Amino acid sequence: PRLPAVSTPTPQKQRPETGRMSQILQNSDAARQATAASDADVRQFVTFSLGEQQYGVDIMAVREIRASNVITPLPSAPDFVRGVINLRGTIVPIIDLRTRFALGQTELAQGDIVVVIVSIEGRLSGLLVDDVSDILTVRQGDIAAIPETDGELRNPFFDGLITQGPAMLIVIALDRLTRSSAQAKAYSLPTGMAPMAA
Repeated sequence: PRLPAVSTPTPQKQRPETGRMSQILQNSDAARQATAASDADVRQFVTFSLGEQQYGVDIMAVREIRASNVITPLPSAPDFVRGVINLRGTIVPIIDLRTRFALGQTELAQGDIVVVIVSIEGRLSGLLVDDVSDILTVRQGDIAAIPETDGELRNPFFDGLITQGPAMLIVIALDRLTRSSAQAKAYSLPTGMAPMAA
C-alpha cells in the first residue's frame, strides 16, 4: 500500500523582538509626556544600533517602532531612501542610515526589519536600524560637541556625542537627514553643548 505523504513544516522566519519593541514604544510614550513637563535641561533619546555603533534620536520625534517585511522601491529616489512602506494608509519613506552616513548599504535579509518611525519637520519618515536598544535620559550639558579632525567639517547629520562608559552614543540631527548634503552642511550644531574632553 502507498504510504501517506509526510508534510514538511515550513520554517518560521526569524522575527525581531516585537514584544520588547512594543514595550520600548510604550515607555517612549510615557517618557515623551514626562519630558514635555520636566526640566528643559533634560533630554531623552530612543537609542538603537547600526552594527557595533549606538545612535540616538530625540524621543519627542519618535512616533512608532515597528517590524516591517515589505519595502517598495521608489524610482528616482535619493540613494539613501530605500523605498516606502504603507503605514495605515500613509506612505512613509524609509531612510537607510548606513547609506546616509556613508557606511555602505543595509542588507535587507529575508523576514522582518526594524523601522523607527519619526516626525521630521512635520512629515513621517522611517529609519532603517539593526535593533532598538532603550531610552536614555541625559542633561543637555552631557551632550558633547563633535570635534573637527584635520580641518574636516563635522558630519552634518550628527548633533553630538554622549559618553556611556567606554562607549559613545551619536546623537542624530533628524532635521538634516532629508536635506541635501550641501544644505545640511549649511546648518551649524546647536549651541550649549559641552566641549569634548581632551
